[in-house]
Order: sequence, then structure tokens, then C-alpha cells
Amino acid sequence: MEKKTVVRDLITGEDRPLAGLRGFSAENCRFEGRGGSGYALKDAGNGTVKGCLFAMPYPLWHAAGVTLLNSRLTEDAKDPFWYCEDLKIGKTFLHAGRGCRECRGVVLSECDVSGNDFGWRCADVTVGKNSRIRSDRALFESANVRMRDTNLNGDDALQYVRDGEIIGCVVNANDFLWRAENVTLTDCVINGDRIGWYSENLRFVRCRIAGNMPFCFCGGLVLEDCSMEGCESAFEHSSVEAMISGSIGSVRNPAHGSISADDIGSVVIDGNRLPGSDCAIRTKR
Repeated sequence: MEKKTVVRDLITGEDRPLAGLRGFSAENCRFEGRGGSGYALKDAGNGTVKGCLFAMPYPLWHAAGVTLLNSRLTEDAKDPFWYCEDLKIGKTFLHAGRGCRECRGVVLSECDVSGNDFGWRCADVTVGKNSRIRSDRALFESANVRMRDTNLNGDDALQYVRDGEIIGCVVNANDFLWRAENVTLTDCVINGDRIGWYSENLRFVRCRIAGNMPFCFCGGLVLEDCSMEGCESAFEHSSVEAMISGSIGSVRNPAHGSISADDIGSVVIDGNRLPGSDCAIRTKR
């Protein structure tokens, strides 16, 4: 059996100090300094990082099989995780922009993420256990995304995402889930304007939705036992099956399917309606 390399209490501002390390443990180390190119653990593999500070760019590029725990990445640790595989991150403060780019097999738990463009073009991403993400354009063009018990704040989140499951999350984002495909959201609270435009096969179950002009230009949209209090100009040019508890502010020019709600403030059918539109609209009042 290959002996494990253990690095403890290292403080360095050098470039690539642990690059290429395999079968390792790095504990209570500090990678910080001005002017260096960084890459502290570039090409590292099969290792554990605990209680470390990263304040230099590109700390984990092309890494594989690395677990990062109880650590902190500052704004100076820009572009921290690019082109990685099988990356586990737990109880870590990730406050660097463009975290996780083109990675596969990423698991985050109990993390605090702050920095725009988090998680672009990644695959097989799991976010959960009370994580918080503050990032515009989070998870852009990612695939097979699983998110649970997460607080997500930032506009343009999850655009172009394919194949996802989101459970018990709170989302505050305008232009959320644009052009997304095959995503199911269950027991979520979603606040923002223009949710889900141009999407295909979105399904919402027991979600609370608030914001103007939600779900326009959608195909295969399903809402089951959701609330849409105060939502205005919903479902324009969309194919939808919606069962709404409570009222909807207004519905405009839906295309196909059916919409059922306790009450709808107004239904607008005008000259912009698509030819052949036949959506059935029903209220209990």
C-alpha cells in the first residue's frame, strides 16, 4: 500500500507548492500571497484537505478524488475548482468568483458560496444540507443537478440546466430556469420575475411561487398543488397543466393544456394569442 503524504501547518505564497500530489492529507495550511500565479493543488488526486485557507488563484485545477472540509477560500482564490472530477466540499466558505467550472461529480454540503458564475457547465452536481449560494448565473448549462435544503440567491440561476431535481429550497432569482429542460421542483419557495421562460418539461409540486410574468413560452409545463399569489401575466404562449391553490393575479394568452385555480384576477386573450391556442381555464369562484 502506498504511504499517504501528510502536510500540516504549511504557510506558503509559492506557486504550485503541492501540485501533482497523490494520496495525501493537507491540514491547517495557508496558501496566501500577492502576485503569484497560485495553483496550490493543481493536478492533485485522492486526497483530503482540512482546515485550510486559500487566498491565491486557481487552487484546485484538474484535481480528482479530493475532499475539502472546514476550509475557506477568499475572493483572491479566484476560479478555484476548474476541470475537476469527484470533488466533495463540506462545511467550507467558498467566496471566490467562478467557483466550479466544467467539473463532474461535485458534492457540496453545509457550504457558504458567494461569488458570481458558480458551477458553470458542470455535470452530476449535488448541493444540499443547508448550503447557501449567493451567485448570479449559478449552474449555467449544467446537467444532472440535485439540490436539497439550499438557499439560492442570484439572478439568472440555473439557466440552460438539463435534468435536475430541486427539493425544499428557497430561491430568490429573476430569470430563474430559462431554457431549462427536465427539471422537477418539490416543496420550494421561489421569488422572482420571469421564472422558467422558454423551458421544456418543468414540473413544480407544492411550490410557493411569487413574481411577475412567470412561465412564458414553455412546453410541457406542470404545476401540481402550487400557489401563485399575486403573479401577473402568467403562462403566455405556454403549454401547461396547472392546478393552483389560491388565486393567480392574471393569466395572458396561454396556448395549450389547462389551468385551474381558486380565482384568477383577470384573463387576457388578445391579438397576440398564438393561432390554434385552446388552453382551458377554470376557477372555483
